[in-house]
Amino acid sequence: MHLKIKLIITFILATIISYSANAEMVYDPVLQTDIIKVEPIKKQSYNITFKKNVANAINKFENLNIKICYDDFYKLITENSKSDYYLLLLANKTAEFGFFDLSNLAYSKIEDLDISRINIDETKKFYYPKKYLNKQDTIILAELYSNIIYNDQAKESVQELERYPRLLKEYDYANYMLALGYFKLNDIEKAKQYIDIATHIHPTNLNYKILKAQIYTTEKKGKTTKKLLKEIDSEKFKLTSINNKIKASNEYTLYLLATKPNDKDYHLGNFYYAEGDYIKANRIFMSSITKNKKNNSKMYSMISRCYLAQGDYNKAKEYAEKAYAITQTDPNCLITLGDIAFQKGEYKSSIKYYRDAASKKEYKQEALEKMASSYIKASNTKHATDIYKDLIDNFGTSYIAYYKIALTTPEKEIDYLKKSVAINLNYQEGWIDLARIMIDNGNLKLAKDYLTIANYLDDNNFRYYYYQSLLKKKEAELNNYKSNDRIINKVANK
Repeated sequence: MHLKIKLIITFILATIISYSANAEMVYDPVLQTDIIKVEPIKKQSYNITFKKNVANAINKFENLNIKICYDDFYKLITENSKSDYYLLLLANKTAEFGFFDLSNLAYSKIEDLDISRINIDETKKFYYPKKYLNKQDTIILAELYSNIIYNDQAKESVQELERYPRLLKEYDYANYMLALGYFKLNDIEKAKQYIDIATHIHPTNLNYKILKAQIYTTEKKGKTTKKLLKEIDSEKFKLTSINNKIKASNEYTLYLLATKPNDKDYHLGNFYYAEGDYIKANRIFMSSITKNKKNNSKMYSMISRCYLAQGDYNKAKEYAEKAYAITQTDPNCLITLGDIAFQKGEYKSSIKYYRDAASKKEYKQEALEKMASSYIKASNTKHATDIYKDLIDNFGTSYIAYYKIALTTPEKEIDYLKKSVAINLNYQEGWIDLARIMIDNGNLKLAKDYLTIANYLDDNNFRYYYYQSLLKKKEAELNNYKSNDRIINKVANK
């Protein structure tokens, strides 16, 4: 009798639910699946609050409210201990500011080491000193760093730090800080003295090496700097963020090392390009055009890339063609022409341009990634897959390659998606596909976590809204099931 009652109630509830007006089903022609039509979801409030609080803490650091900044970051770490993504962002920023104890605290609370391990290891290798500082000394050196970098008080900072011989004797990081101060004051001999101490104590710290390379650019023929640049380039970092930082710092070092005005302008423009300041970079390249054709080809190529980065395809094409008329081997010019051909659907041409650009070692990964995309568009998935596999085997830094192979290899899907976002924390598509898998697997909590990260990165992505609506549908189904089960049991037990 109880079983019969249960079956009747289940049928009635299922009928009611199927006609529920809570979710209107529509057909999406792009994804070819049913989705829930939902109103645009507002930015998740915790992302807004987190971004605001981090921005406030950074502002306090830049304005010398160091103790309050320190306390704010500590509070952010403890309040967000359930979000690995937030913790990684906080750990990286506090390491940059010299709050190494807070950075360690954030790392210690992270649970998913499959995603975070690379970030932890490489951030420590880049920033962390040989000997850790206590809180009091951390605050002292952080104040000096803020003064030197953000408040144009290098002279006062140097004088202050020299009053703390204990710090210089005890910490490699204090010697790095003093070298930085003297470098800003253009007291190169003093800067050399203290950066040599720092690198002697901790020879593998990449941040120290970068500063040392810049300090030694005044040396005749730049022998030490060139040696250090080779060492820095030989470091095998996987993180996109750190590789971008290395590229930018190397361009700035080459700017300091260059003696010819055009060479200085070229590397300074490349520095701003690497920093993402395309307008300033473009201005520098434009002002450096001369009657020298060889010089102009480099400038035209970079101008074309600046315009391309800003979405001005006509200007990008104009300057890329100017560069190509002078030389057909400049990789920046070739990549721009490849991107323009790709945009126009001329995939055979884009493949040719990318292949030619890939012959230059420094541009090989970028060019191969773009070439693979062209092959996919040209319906040659085998060639694309071969390229992605080659990128994984020979580079290990291509988050795009891991992502693309993940989508076509079910047995490696989760592992490779995690590798993709581990290399580039800001790769939104990787987080969205991890959420997709978690929804399919019924792990709705983790799916929600991944979608929160995707929302943090960009709340205008259509795929985010699709999977957010799908997640809400699954949660509603689960809640209805639990509610129905409680009703059935209640009625059946009467």
